[in-house]
Amino acid sequence: MQGDRRSYALALTDEGYKELARLHGEIRCYEEKLASRLTTSERDLLMALLELVAQPED
Repeated sequence: MQGDRRSYALALTDEGYKELARLHGEIRCYEEKLASRLTTSERDLLMALLELVAQPED
């Protein structure tokens, strides 16, 4: 709606921050498990390709 100047803010609770930290730990373990199956050069190539597809389009 034109002229609507309301704004909203969201914030995590303390419990939300704890859950976020826990999930980051799980993600890190999962990524390490996946990466352990690759050689160093394969990991480097994977990261380069992921960076390429993650770049915003012009």
